[in-house]
Amino acid sequence: MKTYQNGVIGPDLEQCDIITFDLKDAALQFCLPASSEDFDCRLATQESIDNWQSMIDFKILVQNWWDYNKRDENGEWNVGSVLMDMKLINLDRDDLESWLGVKPYCLLKKDDLSRLAIEYFIRSAVDMSRVLNPDISETEALKEYRIFTKPEDLLLSKQDLLPWYTNKRNLLDCSSRWLSHTFIPISERAAIFLQFDLTPQTSNDKPFFFSKDDGQKFGDILRDEFLNYVKITYSPEIQEKIKQYAQQP
Repeated sequence: MKTYQNGVIGPDLEQCDIITFDLKDAALQFCLPASSEDFDCRLATQESIDNWQSMIDFKILVQNWWDYNKRDENGEWNVGSVLMDMKLINLDRDDLESWLGVKPYCLLKKDDLSRLAIEYFIRSAVDMSRVLNPDISETEALKEYRIFTKPEDLLLSKQDLLPWYTNKRNLLDCSSRWLSHTFIPISERAAIFLQFDLTPQTSNDKPFFFSKDDGQKFGDILRDEFLNYVKITYSPEIQEKIKQYAQQP
């Protein structure tokens, strides 16, 4: 276990299992903490994704939940939990672009990556808002959920051969919580959508251990730490395409 600020303890990522997937266009590697006692980790097999380019629209690669606790002379209690979910999205078979109503993406282009991170969250915020308020405007919905709508405002969570952008949406049912996605390019038409969210423990809808701001900051720290252990190794063909796209005006 690892000790964080204010004596919070959680998984030591250095000691966690290492998982790898061969995605043909790229190899994916990440660490996998043990799940909490009340959650069964969902992990894909390599065989289930061998033909993803022709057979799969989207695939859950892993879904896991683990805890962060506080320990003192009176015992140990839960102060927050992380949900981590990785989905492989194949745009050639998935209807994501149709749902968003956007022009096709080329995910080996930096500008298209930022466009995906923004357009996905715009549609998400508008759809969520209109469940309770069908007449709400897009502008009002975006203000309500406080998402990033400009490329320069996106979180640059990691810089590999291409940037890994993160966008966040405020969860209004609990003001200390956010839903975030980091968009990791795999090929021209495929990406990994990585959700990594800390849910601070609350008491009667009020912060229990973390304040609202401290909970958000700690969640960002944990996500950035986890992403340090996520690695993408592109095939020579994809590396060459990334260089060619980078040279285009």
